Amino acid sequence: MYPRPLTDNEAAILAKLLHGDPFAGAAAYRSQLPHLTVTGGCSCGCATIDLAVDRGAPVEPGPTGSPLRVEGRTVGNDDADLLIFAEDGYLTMLEIVYYAGDPPPEFPPSDAVEVVARDW
Repeated sequence: MYPRPLTDNEAAILAKLLHGDPFAGAAAYRSQLPHLTVTGGCSCGCATIDLAVDRGAPVEPGPTGSPLRVEGRTVGNDDADLLIFAEDGYLTMLEIVYYAGDPPPEFPPSDAVEVVARDW
């Protein structure tokens, strides 16, 4: 099952969260999107995925600091938040933080996610 490419929905969520300039350095992380591979998932069964960037690809490392200063929130409820993590300037994880019920095995559709800039 791993490594594998991003699903269309995973790619759409990452692109949505990094669209525009939600924080300084977002463009560097956007440059990594076409070069991501999913390398693992969370042992609890939730949709969280581990990411690896092809280090041979022409990408720009982003600023340090994790989680990144942007968050996805499910529209119309507070059931889940989506966070992006990076290490040494490279994307490493897309995490779903859920607040009720069983671990969600899939991310919500990208059109059900709103972007919230964070000031960590």
